[in-house]
Amino acid sequence: MLAPRKALCVCLSPILLALAHTPAVGAPIPDLVRATHLPLNTVAVTTFSFAAAEMAMPEGQQPELPVISNDDPFKLHTQSLYGTIGGRMMGAVNPAVAKKASDLYGQIVRPSSLLRSNLLMHLPNRAGEAARRLQMGRDAGMRTVLTAVGTPLWNSSDPDGEPIWWATLPPFARAVPIDMQAWADDLADVLEEMRDNHGIVPDYLEIWNEPDRHEWWNGTAEEILDLIEITSNTIRNRMPNDPILLGGPGLAGGMSDMGVGKSLLVQIVENAALTGHPLDFLSWHHYHLSTGLRFYNTAGQVRDALSENNIYGVELLVTEWNIFASPVGNPEAIEFDTSHAAANLAGFLATAAQVALDGNCFFMLHDVQDQSGIADLAGKASGALTFRGVKKPVYRVMEFMYQMADEPRVKVDFPEGELALSVLATRSGNRIRMVISNDVVESEWAWNEGCKARGTKPGKLAAALDLCLQNGWQVTVENLELCGLTTEEAEVVLEVIPLSQEAERLEQTNRTAQIQITDWVTVTPVQVWRFDSQHNAPASRREEIVPMLEWVEDQALHLAYDAMAAYLITEEVDPPPFDEVIPDTVEAFAKMLETSEEIAERAWLIYFDTLGNERLAHVDLLNSLPATSVQGELPEAAGVRMVGDTLLVTLEPDSVTILDIQL
Repeated sequence: MLAPRKALCVCLSPILLALAHTPAVGAPIPDLVRATHLPLNTVAVTTFSFAAAEMAMPEGQQPELPVISNDDPFKLHTQSLYGTIGGRMMGAVNPAVAKKASDLYGQIVRPSSLLRSNLLMHLPNRAGEAARRLQMGRDAGMRTVLTAVGTPLWNSSDPDGEPIWWATLPPFARAVPIDMQAWADDLADVLEEMRDNHGIVPDYLEIWNEPDRHEWWNGTAEEILDLIEITSNTIRNRMPNDPILLGGPGLAGGMSDMGVGKSLLVQIVENAALTGHPLDFLSWHHYHLSTGLRFYNTAGQVRDALSENNIYGVELLVTEWNIFASPVGNPEAIEFDTSHAAANLAGFLATAAQVALDGNCFFMLHDVQDQSGIADLAGKASGALTFRGVKKPVYRVMEFMYQMADEPRVKVDFPEGELALSVLATRSGNRIRMVISNDVVESEWAWNEGCKARGTKPGKLAAALDLCLQNGWQVTVENLELCGLTTEEAEVVLEVIPLSQEAERLEQTNRTAQIQITDWVTVTPVQVWRFDSQHNAPASRREEIVPMLEWVEDQALHLAYDAMAAYLITEEVDPPPFDEVIPDTVEAFAKMLETSEEIAERAWLIYFDTLGNERLAHVDLLNSLPATSVQGELPEAAGVRMVGDTLLVTLEPDSVTILDIQL
């Protein structure tokens, strides 16, 4: 996913602000951290970065009523150990801008971790570029996921389709193939070329990407089922000796039904049982609540479907996830560079361990940038590493958690219904390490899920509530009925408002995680690392870092230019002036150089490959600066307390605390 999501979601900020002055509701509501600044006379429906499909559960699969917070303690069973998580904890999407990024990531991951990249079937030179990306992952010791997506123009059923400004694919490439067998054969040809000419094939082949979103697929559920069936059979029949695991489809939301009434993932399972086509894994994406894997129980529902259809050994992968899908047009994009992304990571990985997810790919490994200047730590991209290699808080927490993947996991009981706080614990000898996160539940999410859990439509209820407030009326069942709701719907509004208010309060309030030691052993807190607004927060100290980033950029630009110029001189082509902006396309570069596209392409690749790698040439130095290095604390200084048999750890909203205790 490279484009912003446009999922319809209720915007509650103006409503809750107005309710603070409405006598029918009660206590005033605090000012909102994430107010959208819509006027109160605006019908409060807008767009947010949640996955649309996750927000529309199929009939009969509504989640339980959300519990925003639970003051009961977590329970740590120091003597109850599970097996290690290993490589299942680790993975990323790699835009393949710089091999150095994959190599750096390879230093912290373990075997069987995943690195995913795309195979855009509508573009030329597909095999060579895909092989290059896969080799980056293989060189880093990782397993590779290749997502095949896009319809070539010659096979497109809609060559003049509707443009979508944020879409990665052009209109024709989003269309259903006219001949699905031809599309599958074309893909097999590419894979065979990769094997025969480049010596590599993917470990996992993901068939399509987000078919439940119109900017990726304009067809029906039945048509994507047919494409998966035909393609899986074709690849297995044509390449029987190549160990390629087949599956997909990288669904935007695990519960997306594409209008059929049951998750497309379940439909794929049932179709595989009916037709016998190969099915090695199922995959979906996750862009919202970090603990959503537990709340929505996607993995459990899919595993039930597999068992009911007597299909076994199918892996479940989340091949794309983060707090948001994109920084484009996102007023909260700075959170990619702050502790919020780290809190989302810690909560997601703790939940993934609980539901025994088979693999995941964080979106994404490395920031992607054009030639627009120094944008590191400025909320311009979603990677774990900045453009020039500063390790964001999310990467630093990866470093801790990936080390824990080789240690036995310690049993932790969660308070029932807790959705914001998470704890993952592992043990090495007499040391237990806990990653404790507070990834807050946003009020908009609470409103949506509270309404849906009661069988009502969040948008309809929010619009009626807003109309009631526009009229200056008290929020009562009778007045909401005058605004178009039934009695039952009006009662839901009154029930869900306090849930949203509680979420709103906790978005601005520190939480104290209580971790009870259940085994009657004495524990001693020994070391703490905090990732919040004040600790290990390089974005808050960006001005200190920028001069070093400017030096790194200057070095990289000169080295990239020198490498390109040296090649052009051997081809008897005059290099462009140093300060000339290199075009984004090979065709434009060839015109600038007045040379062939073959020479221009080689020079273009040399320039940008060198630039990407040299931007990451000083990672160790950059991450040893006072503003970027990780600083630990003594437990007392971090406010960690032991009261009886219970550890008390206070966390800011959207923050992480890593705590070592000694038995």
